Amino acid sequence: MRVHAWMGALLLIPLAVVAISGAGLSFAREIDRVLAPELWTLSPPAHVEAAGVERLMALVESHHPEARLQRLEMPARVQDTAMLQLVDARGEPRQIFVDPYRQTVVGERPAGDDPRQWLGEIHASLIAGTPGRWLVILSSVGLVVLFLSGWVGRPPRHGAGVGQSHRGIVIVGAWLWSISALTGLWAVAAGHSLNGREAPLVHSGVESSNGMEACGDATVETIWWREDGRAVLRCRSPGSVGPFGLAYQAGGERSAPGTADWLAAAHTGGMLGVGGSVVWFWGTLMLPVAMALGLLAFRRRSLARPAIGNGYPGKEERSR
Repeated sequence: MRVHAWMGALLLIPLAVVAISGAGLSFAREIDRVLAPELWTLSPPAHVEAAGVERLMALVESHHPEARLQRLEMPARVQDTAMLQLVDARGEPRQIFVDPYRQTVVGERPAGDDPRQWLGEIHASLIAGTPGRWLVILSSVGLVVLFLSGWVGRPPRHGAGVGQSHRGIVIVGAWLWSISALTGLWAVAAGHSLNGREAPLVHSGVESSNGMEACGDATVETIWWREDGRAVLRCRSPGSVGPFGLAYQAGGERSAPGTADWLAAAHTGGMLGVGGSVVWFWGTLMLPVAMALGLLAFRRRSLARPAIGNGYPGKEERSR
């Protein structure tokens, strides 16, 4: 158990940062709505249809004629704005928020102010570049080893209190943490990005093409523009969740979700929709709690052992 405890002590801080930032990413858009309601939320007028993709593009291009479009996120709700990300004339990425009903720009900001951007950097690399990425990878591997070492070397009797709380949380949350760690490692090993804001890779089966193809009965969720100006659309069937009902439209052809989409859905709990994201949110936050309780339980057992060896009753014996 000493190896298990020392591993937990070494991994506590990096895994706590990864877990908390990952939990934040589960509801980053909702957090952003609270922090910047003037950018995301509007009051839709009655009997007015929202502008289409072409009109939104033209509106933004009139404000930034020298900019290059990168991404368009269509409103998820009727009271949401549309968000277009572009690279301005100075080469800086910016996000432009448009009221699709009144066809006006309601605000803009640097893309780096998006919580999904900076939370994603914390989650993937601890904002430490390549060394941070390797630390996250090693911490994920260490988390799996931590589970195995704790299971093999678990003490025969936990008793009540901190040790029992630690064990209970681990029993409930270990499967969730393992899925997140293993899918993250799988994505890194396979070269997949779990960042849903990035355009699908060419080798995923989605080819880009000129033109703005419609999604048919599905709705346009996101559009990406490559550097050559060609577009890729992400379409979603009404009422679908996660990768179910998701498709990519480009080059006149429709492509099913790729491996990265399924890995991302399993990694974040999005496979089960909002309910799964809520479970993943709270479950992820419990990881550092479980690790801290485990270290506290080990500390208490360590302090009790010398007393037993000197002929005095330890804490566990006195409680009997």
